[in-house]
Amino acid sequence: MNDLTPVLVVLGREEPRDLMNGIKEDLPVLQDDIDETDFDARVAELFMHAHTLKGTSRTIGFEEVEDTAANLERFLRRIRHPEFAGALDGAVLSEGIADLLERLDRALRYIEQDRL
Repeated sequence: MNDLTPVLVVLGREEPRDLMNGIKEDLPVLQDDIDETDFDARVAELFMHAHTLKGTSRTIGFEEVEDTAANLERFLRRIRHPEFAGALDGAVLSEGIADLLERLDRALRYIEQDRL
């Protein structure tokens, strides 16, 4: 560990935290937009954020955050898949979103811990 490691870890927390907070705000909106024309665009944008969060977290070494982002990616990939999209209803979406929000909360607590 060099002299810059603590600084890099602290600075590295900002991007995952910002991404997770943005996802936490945008994810519940999917429930309201399930029948809207921009639903696919919202899912695609959330997927991009989840993918960025996964890569950033892997780079920094935040394994729990990386796992949460991977779960979010899988959930969003299922929503985007044509066979699943046809069976998509509010209950399935609500259950998945509630689970992911809980995971995001745990991941946020994880990065708030002293990881040095």
